[in-house]
Amino acid sequence: MNKRVNELKEQRANKIKELTSITEKAEQEKRFKNPEELEKWDAIKQLIEELDAEISTVEEEERFNLTLLKGDMKKEVETKEQKEVRKYDISKAVSGFLNGKLEGFEAEMHQEGVNQMRSHGHTASGLVIPEQVKRSFTAAGQSGHIQQLSELSGAAVEGGILEKLGVTVYNNASANIALNFSKGLNAGIYEEGVAVSESTYAEKTAVLSAKRIQGWKNFSRSYLAQTATMPDFLAQMERAIEKAVSEDIIKKIVGDSYMTLTGRDEAAAGAVLVWKDLMKLKAGVEVDDIVNGRFIAGKELYNELKSISKDTGSGRFILEGDVIDGDQAVNGGTKVPFVPATTGTTPTAAKYKLIYGDFKEAYAAYFSGATEILMDPFTASNSGNIKVTFLRMGSTAVNPYAFRSIQNVNL
Repeated sequence: MNKRVNELKEQRANKIKELTSITEKAEQEKRFKNPEELEKWDAIKQLIEELDAEISTVEEEERFNLTLLKGDMKKEVETKEQKEVRKYDISKAVSGFLNGKLEGFEAEMHQEGVNQMRSHGHTASGLVIPEQVKRSFTAAGQSGHIQQLSELSGAAVEGGILEKLGVTVYNNASANIALNFSKGLNAGIYEEGVAVSESTYAEKTAVLSAKRIQGWKNFSRSYLAQTATMPDFLAQMERAIEKAVSEDIIKKIVGDSYMTLTGRDEAAAGAVLVWKDLMKLKAGVEVDDIVNGRFIAGKELYNELKSISKDTGSGRFILEGDVIDGDQAVNGGTKVPFVPATTGTTPTAAKYKLIYGDFKEAYAAYFSGATEILMDPFTASNSGNIKVTFLRMGSTAVNPYAFRSIQNVNL
């Protein structure tokens, strides 16, 4: 604490003693304070108030100085991190790994990524880019390719689908995560002597356990040799990982009959969506405290909702300003595609899907913050390409009580 504050508080304590001694003397003599004592009491009281004001201003200045100091320290740390990251040359790392000559800072960062994966029980066999390099190297402004990666998840690009939906993400999970979902217990109020019914309880479980999130693509040697393309190279992998995670969450919802609104499964006759359907969809969700209530539809249905009238006469539409009945609606792109119903092998009317739920109750876990990159210069060598396989360990789960879907929407 500031020395000046201590001195002021000590003066204040002494003045309070003087103030109370005047009152105590009058009480002991069983009388009111005389004019002289009242004048002295008022003067001491005013001095105490002045001391209080001075203590407050000195403490406020101390807080300002501390905030400024923290800001300077944070800036110093960030500057140091930026300097360290600038040393990392991903083009050099890719080239060095391909040629068996990974050296310097790139080799150190590779080993850091290997250690991250090993700490989660996984063995790396390719070039590994640790989380701190990915987050900093792909910052906004570098080659102008992508935005900075979100702190929500190492695999979530800022503004990506996981962030828009508000999915709960466990980053760098070190072990399996067991999840219990329930609709809760019920209770009632009873008169004395009336038997109480047993509380009902429904429970489902899920486990987030490490699985491969993997993809591959052929890149030309000239593309990989260009330093300016490297942020885009990383961004493509991160977006692919996020897309795989979000699609798996969607598949879990639409693939579970429990989460499908009664009579609105894919096998049911196709029907045009009306406002009442949306209210039934919301009413079907079995959790009471919805935190991240969201609608999500594929791009075709999402855009169609903007032209479907809410009712007759009002001139309002189901989807206005990306909002339906106060809840945000998300354009899932091709993540919620229509699936044509078939008679035998003949496609019939296309049916689209619409989902509503609390996406805080959708979960993703990443096991280690590193992304492993496997470089294969042989498989596509006849065309001069290098096959790049990228993978990360992760898993998804959803609370079945928190979601409902309609799967037979005709446009």
